[in-house]
Amino acid sequence: MDGSFSEAGAKEAVYRLLAQQPDITALFCISDLMALGALQAVRGKAWRFFAEPSG
Repeated sequence: MDGSFSEAGAKEAVYRLLAQQPDITALFCISDLMALGALQAVRGKAWRFFAEPSG
């Protein structure tokens, strides 16, 4: 997914990713700014990112 190297772009990309692949267990962000946007999207969708470690 292309996050345009911005907070808003990463947030939108993660929303799209979660809509297409709701069972993903991890995200990788290339910058802190993109990580902030990704976390906002995760929180907005109530994804249980930190609740259950992946095996």
